[in-house]
Amino acid sequence: ENPGTTDRGFIQKALRRSFTTTGDLNLTYKADLENFSFVTIFGGQFFRTSDRQERLTGNGGVDGANLVSLYPTKEVEDNILENANYGLYFLENIGIYDVLYLELGGRIDKNTSAGPASVTRFLPKVGLTYNFSDHSFYNNSSIRDYLSNIRVRANYGEATLFPRAFAADKTFALNTFFGEPAFTFGNPGNPSLVSEKVATTEVGLDLGFFNNRLNLGATYYRGITTDALFSPNNAQSTGEGAQQRNVGEIKNTGWEFELSANVVRTEDHNLTFNASYNNNNNIVTSTGGAPGFTVGGFTVAGSRVDEGFSLGYLRATAAVKQTDGTYAFETNSFLGDTYAPHFGSFGLNYSYKKFNFFMSGDYQFGGKSVELSFLLRHLRGVDNTGIPTELIGATSPF
Repeated sequence: ENPGTTDRGFIQKALRRSFTTTGDLNLTYKADLENFSFVTIFGGQFFRTSDRQERLTGNGGVDGANLVSLYPTKEVEDNILENANYGLYFLENIGIYDVLYLELGGRIDKNTSAGPASVTRFLPKVGLTYNFSDHSFYNNSSIRDYLSNIRVRANYGEATLFPRAFAADKTFALNTFFGEPAFTFGNPGNPSLVSEKVATTEVGLDLGFFNNRLNLGATYYRGITTDALFSPNNAQSTGEGAQQRNVGEIKNTGWEFELSANVVRTEDHNLTFNASYNNNNNIVTSTGGAPGFTVGGFTVAGSRVDEGFSLGYLRATAAVKQTDGTYAFETNSFLGDTYAPHFGSFGLNYSYKKFNFFMSGDYQFGGKSVELSFLLRHLRGVDNTGIPTELIGATSPF
């Protein structure tokens, strides 16, 4: 037997059964007047899921034992979750002189397991689109051969995210201790828990050139999340674990740019290209008076939530090399944003008669991630690849 290994086997079996039911029913009515058109939509949606999970683990067995019952030590875990969401929605689209379109609507959402304080949410939306190039005087203008499409748009809408199922309820966990039932703290409970809300405003411009052979689009957006849902840890003195709470406000702002071009268009050949670039600025503008807390990551480098920083930024002790070759350790240092502030996609499609070639891709840059391979290899005594010699043994945790 090699050091660090065992001659005893273990087995683990997992079973998950999930059943989801969805439904959508809507009614549409259309009407036309002399210079106006109306489209009215009213409907409802329903979503219900039942999720049952079981995991069986056996330890201390011998090679070849493929039944959990053959292992001297057995453990079992199971989980059951049933949840339903439902809502009503309506939408009114008004066309004015076939160039200006006004959209008004809203949605009413309800969740059966979000808690008594998370009441039914009304989520309004409004949009305006102005197709300037659809005016008759523009259609008869020679400039249309070069600038063929001009569209201005603006939208406002709200969306919601309900708390985790039964997160508002105070629960106790039933365990076993020396073969007898034993109770421990479960979910601490939060009767004032409500669903978070995201309000987004955007304005944009779309331009088409050369009979829409070249199309450009630009959009500016601003989204504000209020009553943001997080699960900060309770004080250790309470003996309670993390509890989901409404503790903050998050702001996202940015630009979206799109380009599509029909480079070649002949009887046999067709070549199109599209690309997009987006940037996003994310910042936690408020934590509702709560101190900063960790929402994930690792002991050596956790993802944090603090006012004035991006959501889930990396904070840890940084080893900063000095001019004399030594290292100074700066605790609680900002190491970077975990989200990529710059991202986009691109694609190319070429066809020749019945032959077609398609390529697509996505990209992102500017974000930071934690790479623990070097650290884990060092801690397990494999090697010290990638770690400065001066740092080995200089601090703990490394």
